[in-house]
Amino acid sequence: MLSELGWLPTDAGFAAAKLAEIIEHLPGTIRAQVAGAEPILISTRPGTWGIVSHENSRRLHIRLLHDDLQTLREEAEDVVRQFPEAFHVAFRRDLGFEADVVIRRFDSEERMVAGKVQDVRDYGFWRYLKRVRRREFLTMTTLFVLTSLSVASSVLIFSLWSSHAFDYWRGYLDRGATAFLTATLTILITMILEYRAWSNLRVRIKWAFE
Repeated sequence: MLSELGWLPTDAGFAAAKLAEIIEHLPGTIRAQVAGAEPILISTRPGTWGIVSHENSRRLHIRLLHDDLQTLREEAEDVVRQFPEAFHVAFRRDLGFEADVVIRRFDSEERMVAGKVQDVRDYGFWRYLKRVRRREFLTMTTLFVLTSLSVASSVLIFSLWSSHAFDYWRGYLDRGATAFLTATLTILITMILEYRAWSNLRVRIKWAFE
C-alpha cells in the first residue's frame, strides 16, 4: 500500500532509527500511545516524515511532521487524495477520513490550523465560484453590473440626445463598458482553467482561513 506510493523508506535500519527518534520527541501525552500502536514511518516527500499508527480498533492515525506550515498543508492534501485508494487496493475495503484535519505543534500538540475534508466531485462550475472562489464571483458580478449600466446608459443617450457634449459622454461610457467586459471575461476564463485543475483533485481540504 504505502510502498506503491513511494512513502516507505527503503532502508529498514534507518527507518527504525528515525521512527524511534521521532517518537522520542513526541509530547509525553501521546508518546506511549503511539509507540504501542505498531507505528510505521513514512516519507511523503524528501524531508517530510510521518507516522501511520492503528491506535484503536476503528481508527487509523496519520501524523505528518514538518517545520513548514505550507508544506504540511500540501502534504495533507496529497494524503487525503492518495491514501484511501491505496488502502482500498491493499485491503479491499474503503478507508474514509474523518472530516476534521488538524495541524498541531510537534512539541506540544498545540492546535495551529484546522480544516475539513471535502468531496468536490459533485461541485459544478457555478457552485465552485460561489462556495470556493466567492471573492472572484462577487468581483465578476460587480463588473457585469457596471458593464450593463454603461451599455444601457450609452444606448439611452444615443436614443434620446444628439449633441457634441452627449457624444463625448457616450464615448466614455462605451470605453468603460469595454474595459469592464474585458475584465469580466479575463476573470471568467481564469476561473474556468482553475476549476478544471481543482475539480480533478476529487477531494481536498478546506482550511479554516480560506
